[in-house]
Amino acid sequence: MNVSELASLVAFVIVLVALAGYFGWRQLLVLRRLRRGPSPGVEEKRFLRRQAYRRLICSVLMLVIAGMLIGWPFLESRYHEVRGEGQALDPQGKPTQEQQELVRLFTGYWVGALFVLLALMILAAVDLWAIARFGAGQHRKLVADHRANMAEQATRDRELRNGFQ
Repeated sequence: MNVSELASLVAFVIVLVALAGYFGWRQLLVLRRLRRGPSPGVEEKRFLRRQAYRRLICSVLMLVIAGMLIGWPFLESRYHEVRGEGQALDPQGKPTQEQQELVRLFTGYWVGALFVLLALMILAAVDLWAIARFGAGQHRKLVADHRANMAEQATRDRELRNGFQ
């Protein structure tokens, strides 16, 4: 791994850790505020608590990805070590046992990293869906309240017009 690749990797890991730390800290503050502060409605409190837990899990997954990225140079150095030793295929054209183990390790490592990334993306999509669903529910409540207020105002206006006050 050359210097520019390593510098990019370190910068990306620092950004991931910083974002995970910041968003995790913010969600802990939300949970603390829900426990101690004035209680919003039951539905809103449940929504905010679930959202905070989803986002905390996303923060942990970002830290896992950062950790896997930190481990990549060590795994890559192992690859270059095996490759640099000049270990050729055996006479029958098959890879050696060490080469097969390295391929399994590479495959498992990156499949695991991709699964963690997939879980992060799914949780982010679920969070967006939950926000949209909660927002739509709140909008329906506001519309219903507005209609009720308009009906009440219309009733008052009719009573005033008919002289019932």
